[in-house]
Amino acid sequence: MFFKPSESKDTRSVNIAYFCTFVYWSGFLLLNSFLELFGNAIDIKSIVLLLSGLAVFFASELFAKYLLDKEHKKVHIE
Repeated sequence: MFFKPSESKDTRSVNIAYFCTFVYWSGFLLLNSFLELFGNAIDIKSIVLLLSGLAVFFASELFAKYLLDKEHKKVHIE
């Protein structure tokens, strides 16, 4: 309602970034749950975990955009 949908959004790279962030968070939480069983849980604040996931999202989106753009240019050159 307040925001217009972005016309230049690259949905493929955003979906890759969603997947990378999901894998990062789920892997971290799975590792932490296993460590909790043995009494060695990772002491991390929730905000740090959320912000690191956000950094993973933006980094993987930029990397995916770069690779997809490079692949797109390579296909059109040949």
